[in-house]
Amino acid sequence: MTIWEFAGGLYAVLTLYDPFVDPFGRIPAGWKVLHEWVIGSRECRSGEHQWLEEIVRGIAEDGRDDLKLYHPIQME
Repeated sequence: MTIWEFAGGLYAVLTLYDPFVDPFGRIPAGWKVLHEWVIGSRECRSGEHQWLEEIVRGIAEDGRDDLKLYHPIQME
């Protein structure tokens, strides 16, 4: 996982590659993995600011769209 700092707070970030092949399976599963990582972390805990998603348009060679999930965190 990567931790990014935005003006609105800190986020743990997970990128889902080609999530729109099976969006109702891959996107919820991605959120589950990311949330479990956050709650299991010794370095951070879940934050109370906005959860975010970002569609990353066509940067792969095949032009597919990817999705970044941003889980709000607070450092311990």
